Formats: sequence, structure tokens, C-alpha cells
Amino acid sequence: MIGFSKNIKHNKIYNNLNKTSIYIFNNKYYIVKNSRWNSLMYSQKYNLIFLIKSYNKYFNKNYTLKELENQPLSLYQNNIYPVKIYETLCEWLEKLVDEIYPIFSKLSSEKHFGCIGKYIEKAVSIFIGYKIYEGITFLI
Repeated sequence: MIGFSKNIKHNKIYNNLNKTSIYIFNNKYYIVKNSRWNSLMYSQKYNLIFLIKSYNKYFNKNYTLKELENQPLSLYQNNIYPVKIYETLCEWLEKLVDEIYPIFSKLSSEKHFGCIGKYIEKAVSIFIGYKIYEGITFLI
């Protein structure tokens, strides 16, 4: 298992982790609800459909917004992953960064610290949502 926590203090002690589940910080929001992106995904600022297309291309899927409906929103990188799932995520993110870097390097308003990181953060949420849709269990 591998886990990260950003700007969140966890008081919960995780013993005997289920090594086939993703642990998600419970923020009680969904990625998509009633066919609308959660406002924390900033769909007006970030091209989230591009992320879905990248995911589909890399994993040879045909997913849409529909599969993200009522999936838990996981922002801020507060997750614990089975190593294999984490490796799969990182393999896709490596390709995704190659796809998005040329776009971000040309946008003068998008050169501040964390810009690409915030885009990647949205990609991680989409990745987790699709993995849960595919049957990976998640725990909070």
C-alpha cells in the first residue's frame, strides 16, 4: 500500500489495510451529480473531457461522464492505494503530462505554481472514479 496526504491531518489509525481497496479521504462529494461536474472540479477552467479522452485512449475504454455519476470525489491527493493500482495510475499520469505540458507551457496565465498539478489532481479523481466503476472497492 502507498498513501499520500496533502494539507489534511489524519487522526485515524489504519491497521490491517484491505490490500485490494482504495482508501479515500471522506469529503462527502461526488465527481458528477445529476450529469453535472462538481464545482470543485472547475470544469469551466479545466478541460475535463480531455482527461476522459486521455483515460479512454490509454486504457482502451469508452467511458463518459455517466460512469462518474455518484462516484466519490477525491481531491487533494488524500488516498491510500494498493501498489499495483498506484503504479497503473502513475503510468497513465506519465503519458498525460506529456500530453498536457505543451498546452500549459503556452498559456501565460497558467504558469503559476501548481497549475499542472491542479489539472493532475482532477485526473486522479477521474481515475479513481473509473476504477470504482470497474469494481475496485473503496473505503473511507
